[in-house]
Amino acid sequence: MIRLFSTPGDSSADSIRIALALKGLSYDIHPFEELENATDVVSSPALEEMAPSILLDEKRMLTQALPIIEYLDESWHEPTLLPGMARERAQIRSLAYLIMSETNTRVAQRTLQALPSGVDTQAWQQHWYESGLAVLESLMMNNPTVGRFCYGDQVTLADVCLIPVSWAARRAGLDLSAFPTIQRICGHCIQLPEIAHIAAQAD
Repeated sequence: MIRLFSTPGDSSADSIRIALALKGLSYDIHPFEELENATDVVSSPALEEMAPSILLDEKRMLTQALPIIEYLDESWHEPTLLPGMARERAQIRSLAYLIMSETNTRVAQRTLQALPSGVDTQAWQQHWYESGLAVLESLMMNNPTVGRFCYGDQVTLADVCLIPVSWAARRAGLDLSAFPTIQRICGHCIQLPEIAHIAAQAD
């Protein structure tokens, strides 16, 4: 049985849930605080900050969204989230790592820092989402490897990472119209029933 322990509203958890849905895998989702009831690992704010999503598959405990999703992809091959040869898979991973490290995690780290009194937290989040997505847009705009999705015409690891970040950016009030490539890809993704279902729960 697969169990996912996560913090409410965590984008990395939504990425894992999308991967699970695309693979057609059943799972239970639990609040992060219930982790210590299922393992001998003590749930703590420090652990939650470092690894807001933890997946248990039988007795295996995995942390961090990208390794978890790659584990799912290697264990349940179809549909693959890393198609193609080594070079193509490396390009997909590069986009996914950029999205997670330079956009999603970056926003969380900057927001968690002690902000001066009176700083608009939402505007602060918008700034970091905007800067990260601008880099991603510049890489994908007019890129011949980009199709209906981040890489070609099938959903990959990069899309699984992008969609929850776009949701989080919108929740922070960021207008994504400045990123037409990203907006177009997100439009295709949301038409997939597995993603649409999770989107309805994430709103």
